[in-house]
Amino acid sequence: MVTPMHAEFVPPEFDPPSTAQWRRFTLNALGLAGISSLSAGGVFFLAANWQLMNRWQRFSLFEALFLLSAVVAWHARAESLWRQAALAALTVLGGVLLGLYGQTYQTGADTYELFLTWATVALPFAWLSRHPAHWALWALIANIGFGLFVDTLGGFDRLALIVGSGHDSGPSSAWLLLAFANTGLALALRRVAAAEWLSRVLLALGAAIGSQAIALQMGWNSAQTIAPLNAALYLMLCAALVAIALRARLKDIFPLALLGSSLIYLSVVYAVTQIKWENESAFFVLSFWVLGTTAGLVFALLKLHQYWQRGLSEAKQ
Repeated sequence: MVTPMHAEFVPPEFDPPSTAQWRRFTLNALGLAGISSLSAGGVFFLAANWQLMNRWQRFSLFEALFLLSAVVAWHARAESLWRQAALAALTVLGGVLLGLYGQTYQTGADTYELFLTWATVALPFAWLSRHPAHWALWALIANIGFGLFVDTLGGFDRLALIVGSGHDSGPSSAWLLLAFANTGLALALRRVAAAEWLSRVLLALGAAIGSQAIALQMGWNSAQTIAPLNAALYLMLCAALVAIALRARLKDIFPLALLGSSLIYLSVVYAVTQIKWENESAFFVLSFWVLGTTAGLVFALLKLHQYWQRGLSEAKQ
């Protein structure tokens, strides 16, 4: 329920979901949860009986489930819950079959290759589904695969800098490219899946990855410097967030909120590396800086939102 105090911040075209819409959402969510539980149950059944089953029994079990899901997806109506559930099962079972093949025949493939191949195989199923939850699952698989790929290059070793190991390695540029990929995916899915929440999640993920890549290089390496390429990539990411917010048809302050939060976070990281922690006053200075910049960001975003809403109202009149 929208209170009178917050009514001015609600877009005029806002329409609360009806009872029928809530019922349809609940049924879809329960259906997806059920098919996910069945797929997970098959995986756990295989894991629990691994020693008791030969390779033919293992493959036969999941190939039968895969073919059954394919038949249901082929014959079900385009927008039906059965089709969505079957396509979700195909996505999960495709990854299981890839993992089963690698474990059975010991191909020697790295983990990131499994997830990237899984994302490639699952892409047609997500495209056919066009469901936001299915696209979210696909984005999760793809991000895990790319993250594991960076890990093979030493990317996750840089996280040890936070706990004081002093280890300095890892390509921040790769993380920034992943941030760009998530930003582009957010824009694409806004059109393909028409899911505002998923687009915002991917934008937030991209901003978080980009900010952390710069923070790890700026704040905890020995030279406390940023490579020119990484600085350019981060500035391009910031420009992309501004461009998304200023698009005429969107007028959305959420990308600007992500940009402001990223800049505040990086300023705190820089301050932590520069302040001499000789007494408690440094903590108070840093705390006041965080509170002040956050309050200023919120105030500026609220004013900008009000200005955009007035402009939209005047344009409609």
